[in-house]
Amino acid sequence: MTKYIDVHSRLGPGRPHETRPVDQALREMDAAGFERAWVCPTEAFTAVDNRQGNDFIAQALALHPDRFIGCAVSNPWYGKTAVTELRRAFHSGLRVLYLCPPVQGFQLSDELVDPLLNVALEFSAPVYAHTGTPVCAMPFQLAALARRHPGIKFIMGHMGFADFWYDAVPAARSADNIWLETSLIDDTIIIEAIEKIGIERVLFGSAAPLSALLPEVEKIQTLPLPRESIEKILRINAERILP
Repeated sequence: MTKYIDVHSRLGPGRPHETRPVDQALREMDAAGFERAWVCPTEAFTAVDNRQGNDFIAQALALHPDRFIGCAVSNPWYGKTAVTELRRAFHSGLRVLYLCPPVQGFQLSDELVDPLLNVALEFSAPVYAHTGTPVCAMPFQLAALARRHPGIKFIMGHMGFADFWYDAVPAARSADNIWLETSLIDDTIIIEAIEKIGIERVLFGSAAPLSALLPEVEKIQTLPLPRESIEKILRINAERILP
């Protein structure tokens, strides 16, 4: 198996377009040459039932510790309860904080999320943030958040797709603790990102099952780049951001 790493996918039950059982995810990963995947819960768990979602991901990790890296969810509107749940999720083995403002109902740059980011910093956990949805999840909002928390590694989900792709690279240039994730976005934007911020800050994500793993990886494999650069996007950069 090729040792690729997918830094964004969903796992578990949900609405039809997002449901992805564990065995299905493993089959897709094997077919595309992926050793590991960062996995987050589906939308209902991300928005409301945080504890159940985190427990589902923790159970998948317990069964397949060499295949999955768990992303914790905790809605910042729950205040102290959210902080307690995030700590519990990290103690259970989850290693990344997943933020989805349009689902969780907050603006990405809002100080509401700061208590959760303080916990992420304490656990040395990177933060994956969905971007591309107006008015709450835009690249420059993530840049403001990243500058406010310079000790945290932030991943800009989907590079601002679909409405704010043109802000992705300028926003990342304004905060050097932002990495760009490739799911859904056009290959020309990925090349621009490599040229302007460097190959080391680009990470592969599939957004499965919203997108499909095989076409997403083929998009990267066919970029006009040397093999070592392709390897950085598909594996090496993810190993560096989360050893």
